[in-house]
Parts: sequence; structure tokens; C-alpha cells
Amino acid sequence: MDSILYGNNIEIKENKGISDYFEEYAKLYSDEIALKFISQEFNFKTLNSLSNKFSHYLLKYGIDRNSQIGVCFNRCPELIISIISILKIGCICVPIDIRSSDDAKNSILNNNKINYVISSKFLNIVGDCDNIICDLNFSFPYHEIDANINIEKNINDVAFIFFTSGSTGKPKGVLVSNGGVLNDSLPGIAEPTLSKDDVFLMSSPIDSIRITGEMFYPWFAGASVIILPEENTLDVTKYIELIVKEKISVMYVVSNILREILNNENVQMLSSLRYIQFLGEPLNERIAHKLFDILNVKLINVYGQTETGCCTIKYINTAADIGDNVGTPVNNRIIYIFDESFNLVKKGDIGEVYIGGEGLSLGYVNEFELTEEHYIKKTLYGDKIIYKTGDIGSIINDTLKLEGRIDDMIKIGGKKVNFREIRGIILDLEEVEDASLHRITHNENYNYIVAFIVIKDINSISKLEINNYLKDKLPNYKLPSFYLIKSEIPRLPNGKLNKALINQMIESEISEKNQCEEFPGTLNEILEIIEDVLKTDKNEINILYTFMELGGDSINLASVVLKIEDKFDLEIPYELIVGLSILEISKFVEGEQMCDN
Repeated sequence: MDSILYGNNIEIKENKGISDYFEEYAKLYSDEIALKFISQEFNFKTLNSLSNKFSHYLLKYGIDRNSQIGVCFNRCPELIISIISILKIGCICVPIDIRSSDDAKNSILNNNKINYVISSKFLNIVGDCDNIICDLNFSFPYHEIDANINIEKNINDVAFIFFTSGSTGKPKGVLVSNGGVLNDSLPGIAEPTLSKDDVFLMSSPIDSIRITGEMFYPWFAGASVIILPEENTLDVTKYIELIVKEKISVMYVVSNILREILNNENVQMLSSLRYIQFLGEPLNERIAHKLFDILNVKLINVYGQTETGCCTIKYINTAADIGDNVGTPVNNRIIYIFDESFNLVKKGDIGEVYIGGEGLSLGYVNEFELTEEHYIKKTLYGDKIIYKTGDIGSIINDTLKLEGRIDDMIKIGGKKVNFREIRGIILDLEEVEDASLHRITHNENYNYIVAFIVIKDINSISKLEINNYLKDKLPNYKLPSFYLIKSEIPRLPNGKLNKALINQMIESEISEKNQCEEFPGTLNEILEIIEDVLKTDKNEINILYTFMELGGDSINLASVVLKIEDKFDLEIPYELIVGLSILEISKFVEGEQMCDN
């Protein structure tokens, strides 16, 4: 059997947009509380009325249908009303996180056709946009009429442009349709099922597609949405206080925030939680064990991208359910696994994951070649577009199993290495809070692995102890060549790794190591051996690095050991030399006392 997984096919009406459904549910749940923020509270009727008034104001302002309108706020009611109003007049909402760097905001505003920006004069708007609507508050401009606006909409109309994290470079704008948001939000389609008794926490960055799930998914069920103040995002104590005070029952969370919550002394107070949906990076089994030991809650793994919306979900009933198996397709989604020749692999075989079905995003803004590369039309599948995810996976027992990212699969000594596997083993260490793996290419000839590891108490475990632990779990060629130990790992506002900053830190750490221009005696002869094996200039070799940190692997390390033994007529324990710097190797050879690591 070929590797295809089908979600249930459920029809969404083509001639209705997000705002049309919002108006219907606002009428149905008119007097229920829709939104709360600190001391402010709005029922569905009031929220719809306020957004209607602002919509009429925007039309008077002269804004045309399909205009791109940026919204730049912290999480607040003004943000929510602006988003609803933009959708009501048939325009495209472009959320811009105020916490983003000036370079990122400039890139969004200057390189895209954003016609207007709605914001507050107190927030730092940069970039080139002549039409900035500031001073939005509840006294302006709400003297307008509050009738719903009758503008025809379609599920294929663009509703949002979300700019992806830009963790490795320039942010990419993803065109998200009305149908894409509706497929993740409508009752009977979105999972799990919510009710008007649920209370949903809004905690995501405003420029993340998750923000739509924190609005329309609960609202279409009549549930309340509680906004977490921006300044409390990383204050876990305040985070917990809000959950307790408002009796939050459902929330999205990324793994690093969930870990901090579980480490807080007040975590046992979170008895109101019914569902926790975790997204982004895989959840560590140790965190799941801790959660189930403390809380009576249902844990749900959500897999998807900005480009596809939610793709699969999996209900985690015990910590043993945590793993690479990420779940079954949600409604209206199709999972394909292709090989490098674009042939479907057999079930159980590994290939690249592609996503099909209804409501996929419509491509990237001003990125024709990138859109052509990732959004592929296949006549075999009824001329439907399928999205190339860049993930590696397989289909086993009718569920999708992920093996990692293509970018995280490298070869060392001709053998495959999967960063996902190594990271999982590192996270099993009790002292380790977080970890990420990165590839460094040495002289265009060698790949080697850098492990960025977060340890709260950096004195609790050494690099050598970590390396020795990994040696018992992994073959030598999979061992990281370099360890960077820090108390926290750089992340973007949306919770994803800031890969650009991490790479800068790695490069900085490497460049700070002392270099020697002239090498005496034994050290010089050892450097000549390494120079020959690694095909590099000995003057570029950092003598405070181990051989593995220089880009070597277990295969060419064996060659170095043999050459040193032959050169100096001695025996060197292979296990010992793995952990020694080049300088320490020379001292060992000379019979001097080994330097303290």
C-alpha cells in the first residue's frame, strides 16, 4: 500500500468568510462573555458591535477591498477588534509583532504592499507606510453605526498574511485563506470539541497563525477568550495566576513554556485545565511524566505549519505516548510520503512529508520561486496543490511518524545522523532543560555537530560528563564535536529557536578560543598530522579544541591515533584521546601531566 493518509472530508460553504461565521455565532451566543483583558470584559454582542463600528469607519477612511492592513499592537482588545473589522470589509490582515526587531518590521513594511497600519502612537512603528491609523481606543471612532457589513466573501479569499519567524534569515509572508482558518476553527471540523463553558487562554505572539486558533476556534463554540498581558508572557507565576483566576480550561503552549509552568511551585493550582495542546518542537517524555504526575489534564500533540494549518493531532494519555508518532490527519487534510523521485513510498518506508487537502495557504508574498518549490500541483491528485514540508517521516499503523527535518539529517563519515535522535537522548539527562543541535561545515569537507545545551545550574554537569553519557547511547560518529552550555537558549517571540542568533553565538564561542601562530616541538608534529588528515592549515587549528570539535569524526580520529602512535612509538587509549584538546594530547605524548579540563 502507498503512503497516503486521509482525514475525514467535511464541506465548508464556499461563499462565507471568517467574519460571516463570527457574526452568526456572535448572534447565537449574544450575551455570553467573548473576551476579557485585565478589567475589560466584552460579550459577543458588544464585540461584534464595536468591530462593526470600526469597520464602517475604515470604509469611510477610504480603504478598498483586498487592501493589506497591518495591525501592530501588543495582545489587547484593540488588536482583536481591528482583526475582526479588517476581515468584515474584505481586506487582508497582516499582524506585526511589536516585539520584533526593527529590521524585521522594516522588512515587512518596506518590501510588501501593505497599504495601511493600525496601531497606537505609543508603539514604535518603523518602516515605510504613509497610512498609519493611530490612537485606536474605545472613544474613537465608535460613533459609527453598528450594523453588519454586507460584503461578499469566499473561502479562497486571502484573510491573513503571517510572516514566518525568519529564524534563519528574511521573514517569509504566507498567504492564509479564509478557508484555512475556518478548517482549524469550525465546530464539527476542529478538534477537540469545545463548548460555551470552556475558557481559552490567548497567549501566542500576534504574528503567529496560532492567534487565529485562540480567537475563532473558541468563539465558534461560544467559549470565552482571556488575553494574557504581553508583559506576563515569560512571567510564569503571573501566567499561572491568570489561569487560576479565570479558570482557564484550554490553552496552546510550546514545550519550553510548559516546562517552566511545571517547574513552578504553584503548578498544582491548575485544576481548571481540561486540554493542553502543545505545538512546535517535540515534547520531552520527562516533561509529560511530570505533567501527568501533577495534573489531571488531556495532552494533545498538534502538528502543522503556517502554510498548512493543523495537519495531525494525537491525544497523549500517558508519558509513554510521547514520541515521533505525531498522530492522524485532521478533517480535510491528506498526508503523502514521497521519495526523492516524487514517487509514493510504501507504508512504513521513510520519505518527505507533503500535505494536501482543503484550505492550504496560497503561497508566499513576492516569492514566486519559493512558492513554486513548495506548492506543487500534481495532476495525479486532481490538479490539487500539495505542500512540501521539508519534514522526513513515514506512515505506520495509519499514523504519521516524524523522523526530523531534511536540514537536520546530515552525513558524517558517510553515515546518516539525525539531530532529532541525538536531541532526545540529551534531553533525557535530568540536569538538561533544553537542547538544540546544529551543523557546522569545516573547510567544505567535513560536517560536524554542535550541541547547544541549556542547564540552569551550569556546575551540575560538565561537558565531559555529557559526552561520556552520550557515548553509552550513541556510536562515536553521532557524538557532538562541540558543546555550548548556557542557562537559556535564544528564542523568537513565537517560541521558536532563534537559529540566526544561536549560530552567531556558536561562531563567537569558536572565535574566542586562543590561536597559536608558532607551535613548539611535539605540538607542531601533532598539528602536522591533523593538518594532513583534515586537509586544513595547521595555523588555523585551535589547540584548545578536541579533534571532534575541529570537525573530525570517529573514522579519521582513528587515523590520527594510528599516525601519532607510529610517529612517537607509543600507545594511546582511544577512549582517552576523544576528550582531550590538541594541546592536552601533546602534553600526554610528552609524558607531562594532563591539563585539567
